[in-house]
Amino acid sequence: MNPSDEKKIKWFPVLLNAVVLPGFGQIYIRQKAKGYLLASLALLTVMAAFIRFMSVLFALANVRASTSSGFHPFQLMAEAWRLDHRVLLAFAGGFFAIWLLSILDLILGKPATD
Repeated sequence: MNPSDEKKIKWFPVLLNAVVLPGFGQIYIRQKAKGYLLASLALLTVMAAFIRFMSVLFALANVRASTSSGFHPFQLMAEAWRLDHRVLLAFAGGFFAIWLLSILDLILGKPATD
């Protein structure tokens, strides 16, 4: 095996991580435990952010429904964002860290053996 082959980056797994979901590239190169862990962390981060935003949105909707006769859903979403944007940005930062870690692991980590 050539030394240049050892340093060769396989771009398809990197593309899987970058475009589809973090961890899919690791699963593709048969690092299944690491891939499933990264994919699970990424999905849990997205689900937690969604649940948090929806809970704030429903709480606002309950308050609006009890105090007024009507409300506009987009105004409600904007208000929920204003109230909770720091927490949602923290979730986005967590997802970005997982995404970046999964890509750097493929680029800088040990090459997969075929």
